Amino acid sequence: MVDAGLGGDGPDDGPQVWGLETSTLPGPSATGNMAAMAAARGIGCNTLITFMLSTALAAYGYQP
Repeated sequence: MVDAGLGGDGPDDGPQVWGLETSTLPGPSATGNMAAMAAARGIGCNTLITFMLSTALAAYGYQP
């Protein structure tokens, strides 16, 4: 999730975007919310992360 602000008060300002915060909610750590939600469905953290990575790689390939 990325929180941003948009502004530009005067006629010469033009649009301005400010990045305020980038967050990984729900947290993708072994003790984070995402792991807890997966565990409630009987899915281990390693299985969850492996699934997310393999799905992203299958959809988009390796893009360094």
